[in-house]
Amino acid sequence: MAAIGRCLNDPITQMPLAQPKNPLHGLTLEAIVTALAAHYGWAGLGERIPVRCFTHEPSVASSLKFLRKTSWARDKVEGLYLFMLREARRGAIRPPGNPVSIPRESLRLIFHFVYTMKDLWKACRFQKLFCASSRPNMG
Repeated sequence: MAAIGRCLNDPITQMPLAQPKNPLHGLTLEAIVTALAAHYGWAGLGERIPVRCFTHEPSVASSLKFLRKTSWARDKVEGLYLFMLREARRGAIRPPGNPVSIPRESLRLIFHFVYTMKDLWKACRFQKLFCASSRPNMG
């Protein structure tokens, strides 16, 4: 009996109480499913994880019942939640209906390029319209 008590008090065999590097620590499965449904919607969740509890009459209760019994689906849900957290931390924007996320800095560069090209196009058009008459005719 003394060996059992000593084993339970051994710091090597005890699990740590705090897990500061684990973003899922302290979250319930219900909180994860609710957050995913709020972020992606049930249709988006059903596209990303094609299971019946997300595609046919979805609800938090039916999803929890299925996910508690099915470890592979729970792993996929937790993975998608971690992906959502990383995406939010990076500040990526997800345009509706577009599965590719575009970081804000890239969008800023794209818009800058488009407006620069637009100004260049206007300058070329102005030159063709108003400066072409002052050139000598070569033909």
